[in-house]
Amino acid sequence: MAIWVFGYGSLVWRPGFASSARVPGHIRGYRRVFYQGNTDHRGTPEKPGRTVTLVEEKDAVTYGVAYRLAGDEHEQNGTLQYLLHREKEYDQQDPSDSHPPVIRVLVFIASDNPVSNPYYLGPAPLEAMAWQIATASGPSGPNSEYLLNLQRALSDLGACDPHVDALAALVSTMLLHVTTAVANAASTTTAIAAAACTAASTTGNGANSSSTTCPKVHEHAHSWQRECTGTAGCEACTCTKAQGQAALGLIVDAAVARMAGCEVLAAHISQNSQPLSSP
Repeated sequence: MAIWVFGYGSLVWRPGFASSARVPGHIRGYRRVFYQGNTDHRGTPEKPGRTVTLVEEKDAVTYGVAYRLAGDEHEQNGTLQYLLHREKEYDQQDPSDSHPPVIRVLVFIASDNPVSNPYYLGPAPLEAMAWQIATASGPSGPNSEYLLNLQRALSDLGACDPHVDALAALVSTMLLHVTTAVANAASTTTAIAAAACTAASTTGNGANSSSTTCPKVHEHAHSWQRECTGTAGCEACTCTKAQGQAALGLIVDAAVARMAGCEVLAAHISQNSQPLSSP
């Protein structure tokens, strides 16, 4: 018997299992939302990220990809066990559709039961959700990467999702501001270090001291290394190191900053997307 699984989150671009068919399509009666907390891939227990789940909503449409599991019954069961582990906070459901069935699919939907799923976060103001996504990171990478990968994957399908697009626009703006702040802080600290090193070099004795500037000033200002070259200027750079660390401490970590500048893609709903449903 053929088993189909419908992906609407990371399964859209990274299924992680063998499939014998991949069909873009949609299910009706459910809306995609970033309500599920994530502490083991795109966040930590101390700072959870947010990933998608589905909530019932009349007339809603969720676009994604259906995969037909490859292999014999034993191999398909192995894939299902993999998915059950990967989507461990999610329940298995068969979404219904008022249209004639095309493909019967399994869908994993996060439970909002706090006992079985303590990391379910539920709704929040859009700006608060965006900030949480922009600043969370886990073993699989920044939470923002998950969001922006999902938006790109949906765009590649010719589909759009207003909730995903709105969050992606906010997060991209936040990350751009973070990167600008990091660059400005580094530039300011470099200038301070250069001035301090030059000033320190002019306080020494002899011809060399008046023309000596710490050769590692830029390295000190950017990476805050403690190495010095023995010149008076190195002590000044050590002082600015502490200033630089304090400035950067007010800015979210580098894992977030490296995701900055991601393009906000324009997406259009495809009229040819095959509907996926169950009786």
